[in-house]
Amino acid sequence: MEDASDPLVLERALGGVVRLATLPSSDRQRLGSPLVRRAEEFLSGLAHGGHALSQWVALLALTWASVPHTLPNWVSTAFAVEHRGILGARTLEARRVAEGGPAGAELLAEPSAADGSVHPDALLARLATWRCTSLV
Repeated sequence: MEDASDPLVLERALGGVVRLATLPSSDRQRLGSPLVRRAEEFLSGLAHGGHALSQWVALLALTWASVPHTLPNWVSTAFAVEHRGILGARTLEARRVAEGGPAGAELLAEPSAADGSVHPDALLARLATWRCTSLV
């Protein structure tokens, strides 16, 4: 959460969330328990510092750890301001996959080639499995 401004760290976290989203909920609760308290601190405003994406990563951590939560009031107003960038959109995409995306799902922009690009056929195949109707 503190490193949300580092694109490489964020991409690794997003990839991990998606790959491990198929674990049983009880395992995710157990494995995610160290993150839950810190995520709740970020969302309640008790944690200082971080990055604009830190609260979104905190929501992602709670979702992945199967912790029931409601979206804070700031989500609707902050969405337009904080999620104009690709990292924000990818954070929300990972959250949706963690909530119940298809088994074996991949982020739409997960690189499929050694140079970090996404082959158009890979992107279309992933898009065909995507069930999301809304990111928020």
